[in-house]
Amino acid sequence: MAKIIFQVLFFLLSASLPAQILIPFSCAEKYGLADATTGKQVVPCRFDSIELDPKTGIFSVKMGEKWRLLQNNGVFLGKYEFPFRPRFFDFLSDVSSVPVANLVRIQDSPNDGHYFEGEECCYGWPWGVYNLKDGYFSDIVYVRNPTSRSPEYLASSGISPAYFEMEENKFRTGKLLVTKPGSGQGFIDQTGRESLAPHFSRIIFVDSLNLVVADSAGRLALADANGKLLTPFLFSEIRPAGGFFQAGVHFEKELSDVEAFKYSLFGQGWSSKTGLLDRRGKLVVDTIFESVYLWQDSLFFAKMGGKMGVVSGSGRTVLPFQYDFLTNSEQNELIFQQNGKRGLLNRTGQILQPAIFEYLEKWPPYFVFKKNGLSGVMDSTGKILFEKPFEIIFLHPDLGLAVFSENKKQGLVNFEGKQICPPKYVRIERLWKTDNFKVLLNKEYGVISKTGQVLISPKYFEIESHTNSGNFIGNTSNGWDIFDKNGRKIASSKDKK
Repeated sequence: MAKIIFQVLFFLLSASLPAQILIPFSCAEKYGLADATTGKQVVPCRFDSIELDPKTGIFSVKMGEKWRLLQNNGVFLGKYEFPFRPRFFDFLSDVSSVPVANLVRIQDSPNDGHYFEGEECCYGWPWGVYNLKDGYFSDIVYVRNPTSRSPEYLASSGISPAYFEMEENKFRTGKLLVTKPGSGQGFIDQTGRESLAPHFSRIIFVDSLNLVVADSAGRLALADANGKLLTPFLFSEIRPAGGFFQAGVHFEKELSDVEAFKYSLFGQGWSSKTGLLDRRGKLVVDTIFESVYLWQDSLFFAKMGGKMGVVSGSGRTVLPFQYDFLTNSEQNELIFQQNGKRGLLNRTGQILQPAIFEYLEKWPPYFVFKKNGLSGVMDSTGKILFEKPFEIIFLHPDLGLAVFSENKKQGLVNFEGKQICPPKYVRIERLWKTDNFKVLLNKEYGVISKTGQVLISPKYFEIESHTNSGNFIGNTSNGWDIFDKNGRKIASSKDKK
């Protein structure tokens, strides 16, 4: 039977396959390989199982309890014997648009070698990355080392990896973060060569110019892209902040006078403080603040003595530390809080509105406020456009409209304070990608325009807009109706009966 199967395979494949392509055949409960064109035996029947990976043209062959890799000419690839059947995966294909030419991942599969798409395959099973060049595996680069697979176990299986931890393109650089036993973390490039020798205990952050790295005690330092340290390991926190790095200190060791002087740490005790480092590792803002984080254009919010202010990237105080709260508006204005009330500043510190509002929130490019029982809208200069004795629920800046609530009913008002739709609906919400609104009244939905005109009377348990046509579809317990964008009924399920 095996001979017949081989002959059929040979007949089907020989016309289409190029020379020197091998296909498996069986004899006496063993397997070998034959030339697909001539039918000549190339590898004798001595394997218990043979599996071909179609992506690479590499065979996995089983002898006893071990597997080896066999190339298309019948020569073994490398010296490694695996306790599992290797399975090939495209390395980095799911996490990077950068093509990887030479690295190939091998992973073993559970369920006697059967892999099912969609399941979490092989967690806790060893897998490796090989450097594949000119059809030959030069060496194993990495084997995963979960707790169930100790280095001793791997070594006993003939596997001697260079790295025991690897993260695929963690920082989106096209490089692979690796951990080398006894050395530390570094990077390998797409050919498997070390682009940054593993010697840091941990790499926290990477961009094109800098690294944030940690030592064995968990202290952080800033380094350049080549791994050269720009600061000592002094910091408890280093985070990117608009071309700078927010640097926090919280020490558990005595500092030398030089370190203390350089990083402005005299008199700091053991408390955490924050400053700013530039990309060269120079401390441009002293570590004297309780917090520092980016606002915009090299301006930073900072907190000192429980009060907030603004400092520049050069350390100059732009706004004094006298505010309980500061937040940006994604423009040039700042919402501030003093004595429990909120106001509005521009970036030079000019007060656009004093701290008289119980509520003030950004709704770019406008602001919504509450004060003394009134709600309203102001523009980015601090000019109040209107204020009324109701509550503003939602703003639609592109339409110049606000949804408001009065006596538990909702209506529409324009930015001049004129009611477009009186408060008579339970809910008003804008239909997606339209200038119209879905309204709810007595548990039934309808549609009104931005001018308040009723387009569809509320009598449907659901109503939606069709994005491409602009039509509306209303559903009832008895069927459905379709309306054009002006509210004219153009079709109904009743018409189909």
